[in-house]
Amino acid sequence: EANYVQPQVIEGRLFNDYPGVIHVHGEASHDSQGSRRKIVADARRARCRFLVMTDHDSLAWKPFEGLHDGLLLLVGNEVSTDDGHLLVLDDGAYAIIAHPTLSKKPWTAWPPAPGIAGLEVYNVFADAYDESWPLLLLKLLLVYPFFPNSALAIAVDRPDDALERWDELLQERPFVGLAGS
Repeated sequence: EANYVQPQVIEGRLFNDYPGVIHVHGEASHDSQGSRRKIVADARRARCRFLVMTDHDSLAWKPFEGLHDGLLLLVGNEVSTDDGHLLVLDDGAYAIIAHPTLSKKPWTAWPPAPGIAGLEVYNVFADAYDESWPLLLLKLLLVYPFFPNSALAIAVDRPDDALERWDELLQERPFVGLAGS
């Protein structure tokens, strides 16, 4: 299988690597124009083994859920609540706080309810949302000619607030931490 990654042994334990993407929006959401065909093709090109579609308040992808030529497609949705946004999976059995530090709609219900299993510690959109785009563009233009392979790293901010929240939650119970697109 082309996208298979060999298991690794770390400190005597065997780990399998399953690259994939969670918190993906398609054309059923207001903030994406991605078609099913393009998103699946891009996921395969990136060697993903799974893709979790979470369109806003929509399960439009549900009929396509399943295994597609080695790519596991799972479907949930991003639900808007008074407290912020939740990624809801497995027909409501599993919920993850989406972009908890997004300035336009941060998560407000701390500590989260017992039924919430995790949070996005890092979210690409939330990180980019508050950037000064002219300043970021200038930095990228200055850095790219000298360090093309790492230039985009200057756009990534350490999610200190989300990491602190996650650490606090982990003191109380197991709590999944994810990086979402």
